[in-house]
Amino acid sequence: MLEDDLKRYGIKTPPCHVLCETKTGHAPRFVARHTHRHPLPARSLIVLNKDTLVVTPELLFLELAASREIDDIELLRIGFELCGTYVLDVSEDSWDGYTGTDAPITSAKKISAFLERCSGMNGSKRAQRLARLIADGSHSPMETVAALLVSLPHCMGGWNLGRVKMNQRIMTADGPKWVDIFFYKERVGLEYKGRRAHSIERTARDDRRQNRLTGTGITVLNIWYEDLAQEHLCEKLMLNIAHSLGKRMRLRSATYEARRRVLYATLMPSIQRYEQLGG
Repeated sequence: MLEDDLKRYGIKTPPCHVLCETKTGHAPRFVARHTHRHPLPARSLIVLNKDTLVVTPELLFLELAASREIDDIELLRIGFELCGTYVLDVSEDSWDGYTGTDAPITSAKKISAFLERCSGMNGSKRAQRLARLIADGSHSPMETVAALLVSLPHCMGGWNLGRVKMNQRIMTADGPKWVDIFFYKERVGLEYKGRRAHSIERTARDDRRQNRLTGTGITVLNIWYEDLAQEHLCEKLMLNIAHSLGKRMRLRSATYEARRRVLYATLMPSIQRYEQLGG
C-alpha cells in the first residue's frame, strides 16, 4: 500500500505532500497535493527509486515559502535545519527531539542559486528574502534559536548584531576548535551551554576549551538555557553581546519592542521543548 511505502521512505506523520500535474481525481486522506504553474528548473528532483522522485532541499524551501501556513520565523528555522547538521525527530523514541547528521544536505548559497532560476514562481520572492538570513552549519535547534535572536534584523524583532558563522573552525595551540556562533570581523564567539547543572568533568572540559579559544584573541561569551528561557535575562545577554561587539543599542521604539516580543514568543516553544528533551 502507498501508506506503507511512505513509512519506509521515512514519512512518519501525515499528510504526505505530493507534487502533481493536476489536482483532478481522488487523493487518499493522508496525501496533500500540490501543483506548479511554471516548469521546474533542472535538477529540482531526486530519484529515490524507479517509482519515486523527491524534491531537492532547495525546491522544498521554495515550496514552503509559497505556503501561507508557515510564517517567516518557522521558515528560517527550517532553512537553518536544511543547512545544518541536525534533523528534527518527532518519533517517540527520540530522547532530545533531533538527530545529528554528518553533513548538511544543502547550503544557503545553493538555496539562493536555485531560487535565482525560479523567478516568477509562487513564493520565490519571499524565499529569496529569507534565504539571505540563513547561516550554514548549525548543530542543534537551540543554536539556531540563539543565532536568530542575535542576527535577525530589527524589522523582524531580532537584535541585528551582525552576520554570524555557525560552528566556525578556529586554530589554537592544541589544534582546531569550533565556536558555536561566531562574529568573524569582531572575533567574538558565543557558546551554548544548556542548563547550568553540568558534571564537573564536562565543566572542566568546556573551560579548558574556552581558554584555548581565548588564547587566540577571541572573546567568548557563554549562553545558558536560562539566558534564553527568561526574557529579562535574554535582554541582558544581548546587551552584553552588543557591548563585546562594540555596538551601542539605540533602537528603543515601541514598534521594535513589540516586534522583539513577538519574535521571542514565537521562539519560546522551541526553547522549552528542546531543553526539556535534553538539547
